[in-house]
Amino acid sequence: YGRASEDVITLLKGSQGIRYCGFVPYKECVKIMMESTLLIHVENFSEFYLEDSQYAFSTKIADSLASGTCLFLYAPKEISCSQYLNEHQAACVANDSKAAYDKLQELLKNEDLRNNYAKRGMEIVRENHSLENNRKKFWHILMEAWERS
Repeated sequence: YGRASEDVITLLKGSQGIRYCGFVPYKECVKIMMESTLLIHVENFSEFYLEDSQYAFSTKIADSLASGTCLFLYAPKEISCSQYLNEHQAACVANDSKAAYDKLQELLKNEDLRNNYAKRGMEIVRENHSLENNRKKFWHILMEAWERS
């Protein structure tokens, strides 16, 4: 699901085991994510994008963790989402093609492993991505800044 360039769509449609479904509205996407066996998030490995995404964190990752479905991340180890998900063991992370292949094979064969990642992902969402917790953290930051000024 999602938008992609024509060359990427052609590659996806020609790949065995992939069914490209195009763009869907957010509410439908959330439902699809919750009904899926595995969610895959891929970041660009090119130098240009690496510089841009080093400190970025996609909201799609938080949405994926909140879905209760196992998340697989294929991304450079230098970017923040790889480091965050590895540190919290909230998703299966691969930083090179060999690890991606091996880890995907393991995830597809091992339902308990997928369930463990999904459970940990939900725990991390409750700890770090809830509206109430973020509101409290932001308020604390504002109060600290005000006291220092």
